[in-house]
Formats: sequence, C-alpha cells, structure tokens
Amino acid sequence: MAYDLEECDAMAVQLGMQLHYRCVFDVTAPGEAAAIWSDLAKSIRAWIAGKEATNDAFFSRWFFTGGEWKPPGQPRVFVKTERFVGDGAETAPQFWSIRYEHPCSDVPFRQWRTDVGIGAADDGRYRLSLVTAHWLLDDYSLARTTMPLPSAPRIVSNLVSSQVWTAVAGSEQLRARPSPVRVGEGNVLVARVSDPQRLCPLIYVSRENDTDAPKVDAARLARLLAGTAAVYEAASRELNDELSWLLPSEFQCRGGMVRVYQPNVRVERAGDFRRHRFFTRDAIGERGAEQVENQIIEAITRRVGTTISDAVTTVEDVVAKQREARLAELRPTTVDDSTREWIGLLEADNARLIEENRTVKGQIEQLNDRVELVEVEKSEITDQLSDAKTRQQQEMQLRFQAESRVRALERQRDFAGAFKSLPESLPAIIELIERIHSDQIAFTERAKKSAEDARINEERGEMFEAWRCLWAVATDLHDLCFGDDDEPGRLIDTFRSRTGFDIALTETKQTKRDNKLMALRKDEFNGEEIDITPHVKYGNKEPKCLRVHFHAYRNGDRKLIVVGHCGDHLDTYGTRRR
Repeated sequence: MAYDLEECDAMAVQLGMQLHYRCVFDVTAPGEAAAIWSDLAKSIRAWIAGKEATNDAFFSRWFFTGGEWKPPGQPRVFVKTERFVGDGAETAPQFWSIRYEHPCSDVPFRQWRTDVGIGAADDGRYRLSLVTAHWLLDDYSLARTTMPLPSAPRIVSNLVSSQVWTAVAGSEQLRARPSPVRVGEGNVLVARVSDPQRLCPLIYVSRENDTDAPKVDAARLARLLAGTAAVYEAASRELNDELSWLLPSEFQCRGGMVRVYQPNVRVERAGDFRRHRFFTRDAIGERGAEQVENQIIEAITRRVGTTISDAVTTVEDVVAKQREARLAELRPTTVDDSTREWIGLLEADNARLIEENRTVKGQIEQLNDRVELVEVEKSEITDQLSDAKTRQQQEMQLRFQAESRVRALERQRDFAGAFKSLPESLPAIIELIERIHSDQIAFTERAKKSAEDARINEERGEMFEAWRCLWAVATDLHDLCFGDDDEPGRLIDTFRSRTGFDIALTETKQTKRDNKLMALRKDEFNGEEIDITPHVKYGNKEPKCLRVHFHAYRNGDRKLIVVGHCGDHLDTYGTRRR
C-alpha cells in the first residue's frame, strides 16, 4: 500500500527520537546451535510476554520465521521480526531481529522502541545487539518531561546474570554486579584494564584511605550498565598502594576515585590517559555520588559508536542482508562485454564506497576521542560544566550523523551506478541522478532552475551531502512511498534511520493559512497541478542548506518522486516575519 503524503502528519511523532540505551555483546550457552538460538529467541519472547497482554497468535511460528503482531485494542503496541537464514539453518538462522514498540507506563504520551538483533558469531557464539529509544507523541511534543535515566532492559540483565548464558564483550565477561578486587589481585585488574581484546568500558571504584569506603555505589552502576560495561570494586583501601606500583601515575585510580577505562588502553601513547575519565573524591563530594553515577551511566549507555561495529540490530539490517544475498544470486555467470563493463563499473564504485566507509568510520573514532576529551574537561573545570555539556551533546550529534552516513554508504553499494566522479554542482547532480534513476525520479523545470540558483553551489564541500540527499530521495524515499508497508506512520522514522535526513510532510498552521506562501508549494507535472509541500531537509543555515520539495506521483503503473523545488529554503510564515 502506498503512502498518502497528505495524511501523514502523524508520521512526525518519531522525529524527536532519543537514544536511551545501546549494547552489543556475544552470548553462548552449552548445547547445539539450534537449541541455543531457540532458547535465546524464546527468552526475548518471554520478556515481551511479561510486559504485554498476549494471545495465542503471539506465540505462533511467525516470531521465529518473520512476521508481525499487534494485540487487539492496543494500537501503540507493535512487534515485528525478520530473519535471514544465510549460512545458518532454518532452526538457527544467521541473522534475526525483532522490533518491539509500546507506550510508556509512566508518561502516557511517550512511546518506546526496542530493536534486538541476533547474529551468528565465531566459536558457536551469538552476537546480540540492542538499541532502546523513545519519543514523544506529536500532540505532546512541547510538553515538559524529564529524560529517563538510561538503564539496562530486563532481558539484558537476565542474560548477563544467568547461570546458563555467558555474556562477553571481546575478552571481558559481563555481569550485572560488581566484581571485587581483593588485596593481591591488583595485577588481575591491571591485566583486564590493559587487555587489547576487551571491547567494553571498565569502571573501577576505589576506596577512601581514611574511611575505607567507596564514594559511589558500584552495585547501582553494575545493575544499570549491565551489558555495556564491566564494574570492578576494590575490596580494601590497601589496593590503592598496590595499584600505585602496577599502573603509571596518569592511569591510576586511588583514594576514593572512580575511573572509566575505555577499550584499547595505550599507556605508551602520550595523552592517552585523557580518554579514561575519572572523578576525584573531592569532585564526587561536590557534585554528589548519584549525580556522578548518572553522568557515567549516561555517557556509556548513550554512546552511539560501538567497538563491535558489524552487529545486526534492526529489522532493516536483516532486510539488507537478504537483499545482498539476493543480488549475489542474480549476478550473471555468463555476460557479454557491455554487461561485463557495467559490472566492472559497479564493482569499482563499490570499492570506492567501501573506502569512503572506512574513512567515515575513522572519523567516528576521532569523534569518540574528542567526546572523551570533552568529558575530561567537564570533570576538571567545574566552572565551565554547562558549556562542556553543550559541546558533548554537539559531538554526540556529530557522531550520530557520521554513523548514519556509514549506514547510507553501505546501502549505496547495492545501488551504485555507472559513474566515476562526484558532480561539482547541484544541477550536475540532478542531471546524473535523473539519468541513473529515470524510472524513479523526475525534476520539473522549476526544480532545475531552483538548483541553479541555490546558494549551496557556493560550497563545493557540500556537494557530497547534496548527492547523498538526492540519491536517498530517488531510492529510499521512492521505496517507502510506493512500497507495500501499510503503516504510514513509519515513513519518516524509517527514512531518517536509513539515510540520516529528516522529512517534513506539512507546514505550520500559520504558513498553511497564507495562500501566497502555499502557492509556492504548488507545481505542474505532465499537465497536472501537484502539491510539493512535503520536503527532505539538509542543513539549516544557507549556504550549507538544501530543501527538496517533492510529490509522490502515480499514474497507472508509473510511480515517480517528482521534485518541484531543489534549492534554498522556501519562504514560510516565520521567515516572512523576519
């Protein structure tokens, strides 16, 4: 069923989605692969069943093979699964994912979503990747609410504290309680801190020299950070002296301090100690133990980047795996010269995109380091705490955008066309996009004129983002507008998660009341008047700004995204007042 864009105001509900919690770790248990996978999927099903009023349909085979479930009378509860058998088996697929949405029990106008992916890893392990996010419904977007403190979902706590399952992040076993470090075991802690195979943060809580007591609650940290970090607690203040001989002074944690050791500790690298945030006893006393604990919890659970970067999380990830496998099956074994040349061009462009993918991942790592440095500055310069928090949020957003770009580049490998270099102007991009995707997108003369006049042309460095935006309009947006999904409220969120770009499907009430302003959002195509109010957005301030106003055009079997404006921001009630 195609989306009627004029009836999709409700899709805007997810534009304010907030990342709440994320974890990636490997799990294993005794037994055959099929039994291990089945028990893991059943554990997730039991977790949902413990939260919702289920029926017989919920416990049907679809849960394992792929399908949807919506309980009667609960329109905001939704469960969907996808699987890709791949190198696995029908009873233990290579990849499987579930999406679970439900209203908040504390704040009625907040909606929660949890995505869980399971992928077969090495040595009989399964890699579990989980992301929890929330957003406010459209009618309550301006309501004042308190952001909930991140915490591990019960399914994660159950797995890491289970007597059957073993959960690890690289070489580090994950638990829902702190691990004690006793006198004489300082070398064990140092080995865990410096292990290059550790793939999660390690939190060490020391004890005060005078009281022999910790300044923060290690048990609370371990419980709320289950699945994301390992927590170690000194059993005695005597560990302070022991560790002073085992760790360089810049990497130590003593006298009531708490420190977060990030993966890949490099004591030989100048300045690396700054990545490993710490709070002194005095800083904890000034801010309060709970506030410090909350800062640590938020910094770790809301990290967008992850050391384990190949995890499958969402149902869209699994669908992408299905598509990749299908494309491989369709690759011709015997081709003529022209087809061979075309395949060669695709493969060459694929190699380029892979390299760009690596570059962006490197940028993500650099952004991670910058965020960690900002966190250190916050703890050392308390009088600048407010400014430092703002910078941290900016860096988190940059990191989120960079990861979105990585996902977009990975998808583009499947659809790369026959081109060798990126166009250097918006009109040139339009010309190439229209040639490659002529059966999916069309640009009116007005759109092409607006592209010529667009100020983004002054910024050559923005052409890559302009290319990405229009490619997403021609591919991802086309698929979403004319696909078979009968849930229109998901278009905006799905497009944003796939591409990193936002969509506005309507204008403000004041703008819609102004006939002259709304006339700017009309165009003609094939002799018909079309409404181009919906638009894809990149940037906010010219010249680093692009607005692509479009119409989902259908005429018989012909389905096109028709672009009527591609350039600077159209006038609105707000801009006219300025």
